Amino acid sequence: RTKESSGRPRARAGCRPPRRLRMRPPRLPLVALLSAPPRIQPRMVSAASASRFELELLAPARLSLFLRILRRHDDGFHDSASLFQAVDVGDTLRLARIPGDRSAAAGVVRPSRTAEPVKQNVEFSASPAELPQLPMDETNSVVRALTLYRKKLAARDGGSFAVPRFRAHLVKRLPVGGGLGGAASDAAAALLGANELCGGLASPAELHAWGSELGGDVAAFLSASGAALCTGRSPFLRADAAAPLPPLAPLAEEESLFVISPAVELSVPALFRSLDYGALSSAPPDSLLASLSAQLQRTGTLGRPTNDLEEAALRLSPPLTAVRGRLLQAEGMRAAAVSGAGPALFAVGTPRGGETADAFAARFAAESTEAVGVPVR
Repeated sequence: RTKESSGRPRARAGCRPPRRLRMRPPRLPLVALLSAPPRIQPRMVSAASASRFELELLAPARLSLFLRILRRHDDGFHDSASLFQAVDVGDTLRLARIPGDRSAAAGVVRPSRTAEPVKQNVEFSASPAELPQLPMDETNSVVRALTLYRKKLAARDGGSFAVPRFRAHLVKRLPVGGGLGGAASDAAAALLGANELCGGLASPAELHAWGSELGGDVAAFLSASGAALCTGRSPFLRADAAAPLPPLAPLAEEESLFVISPAVELSVPALFRSLDYGALSSAPPDSLLASLSAQLQRTGTLGRPTNDLEEAALRLSPPLTAVRGRLLQAEGMRAAAVSGAGPALFAVGTPRGGETADAFAARFAAESTEAVGVPVR
């Protein structure tokens, strides 16, 4: 967790060393928790990485537990509202401060100019290497967040602090463009990690404001509970503002939450072109939030979530429809829904026949991949 600074730090002070943090065991893919996900938690790196990195953070996936398209304006813009909830499966971000030797090599390498490092204050790398859709230059969300953090501290304190340069390595587990908020979560993790390495020079309110400059969805990941009501106005979908929410009640002990990622592409503009505006939900976001919170509190489970884009997504993607059908009919999940604009889905229920959640996740991914004809994670 980030630590609030007690008043304004002394002039010319450098970044303080990070506190020792308790390690958390890694989580398995696909099986997520709705009760634990809360906040991005820094932890000390393993001994194998200690020579290059100081902190390791889980950058969690986020689900959209409901999505409303509230109205379409004459200029073609849409008002939207969505309940974001972080879950405890995601990317891993490793961070370290680079020593202040200006002759040390630090930079971001443009894919088109691999022989000429772009001189910056962030050294960035990622794995696995076969990720052509992941930007490796200054447009990467981690690089943007770390650059913004340095810029904000320097501007706020008039250059009175020796703000370090940063080294970052992203272990990418969430699919790029999979609809799970990976880029925004990576940026939020970078802001929190940089602040941890600098001893909490920025307050939570400052981090939230800085995250909002990168995007409302980035700010949503900075909520202390992992839950936020996000609203926006754009041609399609965008979170302009994120209002932090109290923690949602956890799922019942016998219930499991599964995150499913079929390797299909969905065009958000195509989703909106195929929308039947007359068939959209009329429920106000506040009413949906109150109903969902009450159901979790009372029963420990979720009913079918409201998603104004789900019917269009299922209509445009037969593989997505097939995966959702398998979850509900063949596997008997209590609920299965597209998250936001997809293509990720989430399901809530209890595997049949005493099968463990981890065993179900592995079996369902393998069987669905074969049955649907596209990779399913």
